[in-house]
Amino acid sequence: PLNEEAPNRDFIVYFQNGQEQEPSSMITPTESGYCAMVNFVPEFESVKVDDAYAALQMQSAKEVYGDADMTKTRGEYIFVIDRSGSMSGSRMEMAKSALTLFLKSLPVHSKYNVVSFGNRFDFLHNESQAYNKKNLENTLLQVEQMSANYGGTNIYNPLKAVFSKQSQKKFPRYCFLLTDGAVSNTNNVLALIKNNNHRARTFTIGIGNGCSPELIKKGAEFGKGHCEFVEQNNDIMGKVISLLESSMSPCVDDFTLSADNFDNVVESISPNPATLPFMLRDEAATFFVFLRKGF
Repeated sequence: PLNEEAPNRDFIVYFQNGQEQEPSSMITPTESGYCAMVNFVPEFESVKVDDAYAALQMQSAKEVYGDADMTKTRGEYIFVIDRSGSMSGSRMEMAKSALTLFLKSLPVHSKYNVVSFGNRFDFLHNESQAYNKKNLENTLLQVEQMSANYGGTNIYNPLKAVFSKQSQKKFPRYCFLLTDGAVSNTNNVLALIKNNNHRARTFTIGIGNGCSPELIKKGAEFGKGHCEFVEQNNDIMGKVISLLESSMSPCVDDFTLSADNFDNVVESISPNPATLPFMLRDEAATFFVFLRKGF
């Protein structure tokens, strides 16, 4: 007999067709010549976070990875953690476990801060802290004391405060939002993230079974980041490492398209590569190349 019990857990299906990163193109005639649509995924050389961490433990990152020395990786990591009433119980414990693992796994030359929110919000430190043993131990003690005692859920104001803070040169900002996604103004929050993705990349972690997926998925999409969902404690390690690896993905912010006899063949490109803020690893790029007649 069929099991008529209603599903009560989220599930995620992963698939790969093996051709998603293959370059492709199409061409069509226009009034002034031809237009070619070009799709491709930039290729980068990179180092995985867990491999780099293992090398650092052996004090051999420079020897193992040469110029790709992860000891020089740096950034400003701001963790925005939901402490509203809906996070009570196991959700709060999972959020604290994830936050603790994040803090223990940051690149050595980074800065960090933690923002707690509910119907109010506050920064754990007035300014982002240098990542060192003394500061980390102090922060972890305070994280251990956290509880879901901030009342209702207001994500907009803490995110606005994070985006409004003056960024520091050579410390790109990464915002990690840990929440169950239960808010009433989801569209406003998503618009805020999208309008500030040039100030900070936003990564999201949905905490708990039944977590609202809209804010988690679209928040990461609009924030040029990635998302994960954590339903059990044994999910946490791999997903935290996955997000950290994504945050360290190489990017390019100064690139051009070129080809033989380029100026004589190409009339214009849309979008103009010079207008794009950056391109990330594994991010598909699409350009429309308008070709001159008789090329």
